[in-house]
Amino acid sequence: MHIELGPEYSTLWPGKPPQMLASDVPTWRAYREKHAGEWERFYYNVAMTLRDFPKDWSPERVKAATYNLGKRVDVVAYRKDLIWLIEVTDRAMVRSVGQVIVYRRLWGKLRPFKQEFEGAIICRYTDEDIIYTCEKEGIHLIVVPI
Repeated sequence: MHIELGPEYSTLWPGKPPQMLASDVPTWRAYREKHAGEWERFYYNVAMTLRDFPKDWSPERVKAATYNLGKRVDVVAYRKDLIWLIEVTDRAMVRSVGQVIVYRRLWGKLRPFKQEFEGAIICRYTDEDIIYTCEKEGIHLIVVPI
């Protein structure tokens, strides 16, 4: 079981998050501009896997395998009492919901931080079916105007 958090980023860092799709960056920036003060720091492109790799692999090889084979969370938002596992997308659909469900399960098993954690989708567009499903699954769904 492995997790690669990567570097910590300031909530005010204005750059393009690593590996975030260019079409999703404006959505993330719109959220971050309004909500950065709610968080202490962010981690981007966080890779997680429950796979066990051979014990003789170097740390570099394990890291590469975790990024290649693991599931990647767009943003992990951190504060001392809460973690959000965030999927950022232009249009939230079934795939986004499934991704967040998987992220929550993996995070719950790996637990790199001990505070409570929740899933979130930040998007520009969605539909009634996704809104309903997120409510039932306990996933925060935040639609940001751009």
